[in-house]
Amino acid sequence: MPRTASELRTFADDHLLYEIDMAAALTARLRRYRAHLADGVAIVGDDHRELLDLAGRNADIEALAMHVRVLVAFFYGARQADSATANDYFEGRNGWSSGPRPQKPRSLERINPRVGEEIAHLSYRRTNPAKHWDYEQIWRDIVPIIRVFADNASSDRLSARFRERVQSITTTEPLADPLTIGRRAALAATLAAPETTFFTTATQYADAGGTVVLNPQPSTPDT
Repeated sequence: MPRTASELRTFADDHLLYEIDMAAALTARLRRYRAHLADGVAIVGDDHRELLDLAGRNADIEALAMHVRVLVAFFYGARQADSATANDYFEGRNGWSSGPRPQKPRSLERINPRVGEEIAHLSYRRTNPAKHWDYEQIWRDIVPIIRVFADNASSDRLSARFRERVQSITTTEPLADPLTIGRRAALAATLAAPETTFFTTATQYADAGGTVVLNPQPSTPDT
């Protein structure tokens, strides 16, 4: 069912921006945790247990994969009943897919099958150990697609708010603040405490290998 320009503007503001915002924010969270874990500092008290919460980090990865899958379907999926597609925001039935749409990057080619095999259902195609989700590369590759879409969509189908928000999101590096020197020093001062939990880098969330030391040791993450 065709949507009016006003309905499309509202939909993009309410729903498409949400998916883009979540992909950016989750990339920032994963990069922040990786940077903190790679620092080799100690976890002290409840305030910092979040850094070693593997269930939370797995949930972040799974959520990112799901939000990226939604965006990939929007930009590259076939038109289906009640499914929003980027073509809806261009003149002509296939104004986006036959026009300015960039070629799908390799990092996005496997999003759909990986979500199906590793997250959405219990498949024998899951690998052990789990494969790394290269969230930084995924984000770098989807940013130009979002920009091309925002820059070329029909002027009456995207709001100024949407275009401004996309400009802000895609021109800001999704990195959260690192540990300050003072904070790092304060944490380092606790290293001799018997209740302190130590770690190097988290295997699932860093490019380099490493081991999280927890007591008790958690089960191996699936993602």
